[in-house]
Amino acid sequence: MANVEVRALRQQPGFACEECRKRKARCDRGRPKCSFCTATGSTCVIVDKRQQRGPKKGQVNQMRLQIGLLHSSSTVM
Repeated sequence: MANVEVRALRQQPGFACEECRKRKARCDRGRPKCSFCTATGSTCVIVDKRQQRGPKKGQVNQMRLQIGLLHSSSTVM
């Protein structure tokens, strides 16, 4: 149970504002501005740069199988 509580408090990686990212420092992600941007008067902008994952290999193979079945059934008609 204690591990679950600790995980909830951890900061998510990759969500530093652009100013904190430039200076390679930890961003506290305060709203509407983090503490660094508030202190320097900078614009605090957070850009989500995570890559989107594609379909899993099993899903691709399943789709190919379904396409093959549909193609073979359409040529029978």
